[in-house]
Amino acid sequence: MSVALTIQGMLDYIAKVRQISQDNVTGGTDLWSRVDASDDEAFENRVKGQYLTDADTALETGALWSAPALKKVFTLLEDYCRIDAGESVPYLGNYLASLGIRAPWEAAEAIAEGGITRLLPGRVFAKGTLPANEADPDPATSGMHKFGRWASTGATAGTFTETDGELLITRISGAPVMAVNMSANQTATLTIRCYKADQTAYKDIAVGFSGASQYTQVIAGQAAVTSSISAGATSIASTGVLSAGNIIAGEYALIWESDDLQEVILVGTVTTNAIAVAAGVKNTYTTGAVIMPLFTDAVPQSVTGATNGQNIDIFARPDRIIEIT
Repeated sequence: MSVALTIQGMLDYIAKVRQISQDNVTGGTDLWSRVDASDDEAFENRVKGQYLTDADTALETGALWSAPALKKVFTLLEDYCRIDAGESVPYLGNYLASLGIRAPWEAAEAIAEGGITRLLPGRVFAKGTLPANEADPDPATSGMHKFGRWASTGATAGTFTETDGELLITRISGAPVMAVNMSANQTATLTIRCYKADQTAYKDIAVGFSGASQYTQVIAGQAAVTSSISAGATSIASTGVLSAGNIIAGEYALIWESDDLQEVILVGTVTTNAIAVAAGVKNTYTTGAVIMPLFTDAVPQSVTGATNGQNIDIFARPDRIIEIT
């Protein structure tokens, strides 16, 4: 396993332990084992030691974020990024940027509480546990940031009740907007006003549920990758992106193929069937990948084809599923 996936796994593990907030945590691959499996001698020599064992003990017993051992682990990660990876300040943030990945909200908060660093907003993704699909339990229990709920009162009528509201842009630069059908056999098309990074400009995007089962997820403005992408590529083929207008020049977007293969890009120019990426793509992707625009707030504006009593919840989608494995 690469150092990149090892650090991603460490951050995800810490975030998941924080999420579930139990007195005792069992199962999963602990920090020591993750580092040991990185197959990188410089990384192992830098990070492994008694502090790592002590940090695992702190996590497993619930003695978390102020634990000296865990703070030391964060310090060692910073040292690896500074000394071995050759990054400049902010060391961990720049290392994550070189990979295109973001840290979970909960891990970023733990690092800040440890007094190490506050990751920049562009290096943090939305809080909570992303349900894999509609077969999962009610996403309302996931701890995700919930913009609010649209409650349909008729075919073209309804009300929106805000829950968490807009994202805190001093901590996170944006997230995919995920609409979740909370009722069986949803047929509505909901138009959502999705706010850009400045939380002033916006794009109205229609999300459709055609006979969708309960808990079906739809991402506002998602576009398909229509040709494979090589690492370093500065253009992504995606049919109809200019006419759809949902992938926006100067804004951020998430390329996602799997929970182990995703990255955030800054969108350059958008042409009829392509998206420019000035900095170049970090990873290689197949046509199974998708591109999700990132937004900072989501407020439904109108609905068609709905049924009285049908509800649609609007969430900030985390970049990946994080779990104890």
